[in-house]
Amino acid sequence: MEIDQSEEDNARKSDALRNLSTKGPLPTSMAKLSGSSRIIPSQKDFYFYNNFQEFKKPVQEIDEKSKNLLKEVGASENLFGKAIPLPDDKDVELDDDVALDWLVNVNDEIFERIDVSLDEFKRSRNKEEESGVRMMKVDDDDEENGFQMEKLSVLDFVDRPDSAVEPVKPLPIEVTPFKLVEDLKGLKQLAIKLRNVDEFAVDLEHNQYRSFQGLTCLMQISTRTEDFIIDTLRLRVQIGPHLREVFKDPTKRKVLHGADRDIVWLQRDFGIYVCNMFDTGQPMTEVWLKALGLEGIENGKAQHRIPVESFLWSRGKQRRLCHLFDPKLSMVYKRSYDICAQLYEKELLTDTSYLYIYGLQCAELNAQQLAVVSQLIMASRDCELRDAVARAEDESTGYVLPNRTLIEIAKQMPLTTNQLRRVLKSKHPYIDRNLGSVVSIIRHSIQNAAAFEGCKAS
Repeated sequence: MEIDQSEEDNARKSDALRNLSTKGPLPTSMAKLSGSSRIIPSQKDFYFYNNFQEFKKPVQEIDEKSKNLLKEVGASENLFGKAIPLPDDKDVELDDDVALDWLVNVNDEIFERIDVSLDEFKRSRNKEEESGVRMMKVDDDDEENGFQMEKLSVLDFVDRPDSAVEPVKPLPIEVTPFKLVEDLKGLKQLAIKLRNVDEFAVDLEHNQYRSFQGLTCLMQISTRTEDFIIDTLRLRVQIGPHLREVFKDPTKRKVLHGADRDIVWLQRDFGIYVCNMFDTGQPMTEVWLKALGLEGIENGKAQHRIPVESFLWSRGKQRRLCHLFDPKLSMVYKRSYDICAQLYEKELLTDTSYLYIYGLQCAELNAQQLAVVSQLIMASRDCELRDAVARAEDESTGYVLPNRTLIEIAKQMPLTTNQLRRVLKSKHPYIDRNLGSVVSIIRHSIQNAAAFEGCKAS
């Protein structure tokens, strides 16, 4: 009986603590008090205004109410288990320092009581979790640790027989409403519309080469009746909180084309995980359609604005996705299911990162040349190059020091700045700033190449 009573008491206290911090008049009153206090004059301005009765009288009333409130707090034995009276001498005005010391002591008592209550709350939650959802274990070793994902069958998402599906052609672009989402209001309206549809198509535009670890520049979403383009640079922090629910809703079908990278980009930039996705890129290459390409679109690298032709092409491609989904296949769902199960992993710089550089395996480098590659990759420890510059300038490591240039430097192993300039067939501003350091790294690498004997690229 005592144990049952204790658990019931702990649960009651936990509920009371939760309600105190999230509901009721306390949070509202604190917010109002904080906002009102900002308009009260301080320091010299306060003493100036205090010369006028219009200001002095309400201040005195507030002062009196505050003292009475503090007295009530100090006299509350239920809060502290004992009374902590406010020092008060009717003949002497309460000293600010004395009042502050008392308030600090009361504050410490309150936080101590909160700590005790939180411990009780944690014990209560731990008992709930033991009988409910199992938390994911975090290991300190190097083994990959994935999420404990819900085991849903691929067939859970195939809810209509193929024979019953009548493909619906997309509306022409000319009659399809379009909205460019650039503010929070538009994003909220989009989220509401997506909650009221059964499927929608998604496509991301991504900047990889001129960004350190990449970022999503644009998100396109199409329903059966409307098109949307989201400015993901302006709304980056709001997209996840407002669109996360519809993307993970297993009752809503998300249609993407070639979604291998889109899935991890959504995770990395917006914390969005996708459930129930159909990748039209899977059947298009193996079943009955050719892949959508970029034929007829000229790449204007210097253009920052999107040309009308590219804009219309993008909308047209996007509008076809829901139509392409209609003749769905279980095989495609299986592949789409596997793609959704991917998890984003941040690329880390390690002592063996150089072994995974594209083109290194075909270069057939010897130990000295591999040492040069390794040290130029890790040169951020000693000079302003590769990883350090890429982070500071928000450029990709491949732009700061391209892999082809890196391998060519390793092959030639120039030992003077003039020799290094001859190896560089095009202008590389970040290397030009560090010619002397690069040559020094090459010389040092050659002298310490013994550790690279037997190393092979992956």
